[in-house]
Amino acid sequence: VTLSAAAGSLNLAGYTLTLNNGSAAQSVTGAAGNSFTISSSPGGGILSTTGTGNRTITLSNFGTSSSAGLIIGTGATLQMNNNAILNVGGNGTTISMLTVAGTLQVNSTTNSNIASGTAPFYTNTSTLEYRIAYGAFQEWLAGTALTTPGVPQNVIVNNSTGNVTIPGARSALGNFTITSGTFLPSGTLSVGGNWSNTGTFTPNSQTVIFMGSASQSITRTGGETFFNLTLNNTAGLVPANAITVTNTLTLTAGNITLSNNNLSITSGNDISGSPFSAGNMIVTNGTGKLIFS
Repeated sequence: VTLSAAAGSLNLAGYTLTLNNGSAAQSVTGAAGNSFTISSSPGGGILSTTGTGNRTITLSNFGTSSSAGLIIGTGATLQMNNNAILNVGGNGTTISMLTVAGTLQVNSTTNSNIASGTAPFYTNTSTLEYRIAYGAFQEWLAGTALTTPGVPQNVIVNNSTGNVTIPGARSALGNFTITSGTFLPSGTLSVGGNWSNTGTFTPNSQTVIFMGSASQSITRTGGETFFNLTLNNTAGLVPANAITVTNTLTLTAGNITLSNNNLSITSGNDISGSPFSAGNMIVTNGTGKLIFS
C-alpha cells in the first residue's frame, strides 16, 4: 500500500490519521525531493503508525534535509504503535526524509522503532516523548546540533511503569523532563535546557552534562541525586532544589549558584575542573551550603 504525499500539506485539525500496514509493507511516497507537511490546527492531531505484523513503513522520494522531507509540524504528533517499523531513509548521520517539528511519541515496544541505520531530523520546536518502557534506539542519538539526525530539542519520559533506558550517549538540546516512570541511563546524557523530575531518575553510575548556552535549572521536589555531574555552560546552573553528587562534580565552565539550596558531595569524592575562577566556581549567595557528607 502506498500513501502519496506529493506536495503541499495536510491539516489533521485535531484528528487522527492511522497508517495501518496490516501484514504487508507500506510506503509513504513524496515527489522528486519535495517536502510535505502534516500539521494540526487546533493542536492534538496524530499521525499513527500501527499494524498486525512485523512490517516496515518506508518513506521514499522526499527531500533529505531538515527543511524538506515529510515534516511533522508543530501541534501534530507522529505516534509509533505496535508492529510498525518506520524507515525514514537517509544514512542516520547526515541525511533523513523525516523532520519532526512537533512531537514524536513512542507508544509501543512490540516491533515499533525507527529502522536501523536511519534517524529523523528534529527542529527547535520538537519533542521526543516516551509513553512506555523502552530502550532508546535510532529515534534518539547523541550530538550538539539539530543538523544531526536523531538529536531532539526536548525529551519527555512519561511512562507509568518500567524503565526508559539509553544504551550509550544521548543528547537533549532543550529540556529533559521525567513526568512519570523511571529513566535509567547506561551512557552519558547531555542536556542543553532545564531538568525537571517528578518521576524517578536512577543515576546508574553515569554522567549528566549540562551544556546549554542560557542559564539552566534542576527541579526535583526533595532534591535530585547524580553520580557524575558536569557543568559546561558559561551562563551557569541555578538549581531550584537541593543536589547531591555521589561521585565527581566537574566544573568545566560556568558557576553553580546555590541560592537557598544545598549542594552535597559524598565524602571522599571530588570537585574537578581547576583552575577555578570568578566564572567557574560554586556560588553560595543565600542559605544554601556546599556540604561534604
